[in-house]
Amino acid sequence: MVNELKQKDHLNLFSEALNNPPRDIAQILQDILKHFGHTHTIQEINDLNNLLAWVLYARRPLTLAEVNAAAGLESDHGPFLNIRDKIESEFSAYFSVNDIGRKPSKSNPKDITLDTLMNADQKDERLQALQDPENLEDSEEALLRLTHSSITRFFRSAAKVEINSKGVALGVTADEAHTRLLKTCLKLLCIKEPIQAVGSISTSNKLLKYAANQFLDHLVILQPSQMPIQEKAEIANYMLQVFHDDEVVERWLGSSKSLPMWYSMNEVDHIWALVSDENLRQGFSPENRALITDTNISKAQKILGAVAKYIARKWLEYPDSKREPYEWFYSLSYLRQIVSVYPIIRNSSNYGFD
Repeated sequence: MVNELKQKDHLNLFSEALNNPPRDIAQILQDILKHFGHTHTIQEINDLNNLLAWVLYARRPLTLAEVNAAAGLESDHGPFLNIRDKIESEFSAYFSVNDIGRKPSKSNPKDITLDTLMNADQKDERLQALQDPENLEDSEEALLRLTHSSITRFFRSAAKVEINSKGVALGVTADEAHTRLLKTCLKLLCIKEPIQAVGSISTSNKLLKYAANQFLDHLVILQPSQMPIQEKAEIANYMLQVFHDDEVVERWLGSSKSLPMWYSMNEVDHIWALVSDENLRQGFSPENRALITDTNISKAQKILGAVAKYIARKWLEYPDSKREPYEWFYSLSYLRQIVSVYPIIRNSSNYGFD
């Protein structure tokens, strides 16, 4: 298929060939990935796996700025200096950048994919297009997607290509991806100085909004009992911060598109299954250990009690609170259906929530 694509000199013919892949497309992709693994560094392989996890399993399409912020949180090297250039020079066989809000020019780089298959003239044309100010789209207004549905199917089938010479694999399973995304979302919510955490993408607040609105969606997909103990311990500690640290609750609720009116016992059960593991308790703070082991209050109170108290306080503090008072009141009324607020307020000093 690679040879066939090289012979296509019109965009419609190129697209037609991609839309009608041969039956052995999976084998072709495996061969391409093996070649990538042997010709690139372990850091570049990890970068590709990280990008695959976010693009394949995020709960909605992500912008370049969001993906770059995520990459910066997970990498010791921080975010890419120029994620668009990195994608289009190293990973264009797998990803495409879709600009929005701008009419495409004749040489718009989003019309050129599979960079490794281009001839020299085409590469020069792409580079010239990238340098044209008319084509330099804001990274907050450019979506990152997989190049083709066949590539999406291949990676979603849990296909992983072992690079034996380097002891790593290309590709990511659904469980690995959701665990990674959940941990990154929680980490971002819990970081006290988020501007430093996301480096050059600190002007973008959209990853924080994604984290605030989607972290629980990733949790309910996972089975905590099947998580590696180290991952589980890290996520559990982050989760306790999200629900019990006032400063983190402030950042979480302040970044949410709506107040948490979506809780049910299903969500509470998922969170409880994570934080109630006896093997993790030694890693909790004394306050959180006391809370988790208290037999006098329900698990719903243990999980949502601090959030309910925080919302009640915000309602009483109006007009200084950021949201309208009826929103806080409505959320508090909703939470009362799951957890009694009054025993929590009466006993909250035992757990350091005052």
